[in-house]
Amino acid sequence: MKELQQTSFPRPSVDGRLFLEQLLQSLKNSETDEDRRTNAELAVAFGLSEATLMSLSNIDPQKTSLRVFNALFPTNKAKEYLKNVTHVITEYPNLLNDIYVFARRCSPDCVYTMAMLKDAIGNSIRCARHNVKKANTQHIAAAAVLQLQMNHGNNDINNI
Repeated sequence: MKELQQTSFPRPSVDGRLFLEQLLQSLKNSETDEDRRTNAELAVAFGLSEATLMSLSNIDPQKTSLRVFNALFPTNKAKEYLKNVTHVITEYPNLLNDIYVFARRCSPDCVYTMAMLKDAIGNSIRCARHNVKKANTQHIAAAAVLQLQMNHGNNDINNI
């Protein structure tokens, strides 16, 4: 047993393994930034000015991604139209990749994957759909209350 302990490399803990994987992923991503477009070219691809695009950057790549996404789709109705991430990829084939490139460029030392981007965008779309449904329900409830008040004001108890 003593010989085994002296000659073998200890297995890292789960946290240590995660740290090593993130470090390797970060090194790999920083070495292989294959997209050579400038920020001005990315801004044109988004339909934004370069100054606007740069104002959306953040240290956290997820915040950068969501800021760009929210700038492109500012209302809940616009996000609701997107339905889900698959529909975004179908309607706007290069959008997620462009957002990913910009987010990685703003935070080159952070581990950020396309899966993380898709999760964040998907959550944003689901939240927008929920907010639109909630607003529609509130409008319907307000209209019903108004109708009840009008009926009650006319002393028409049978319609209540």
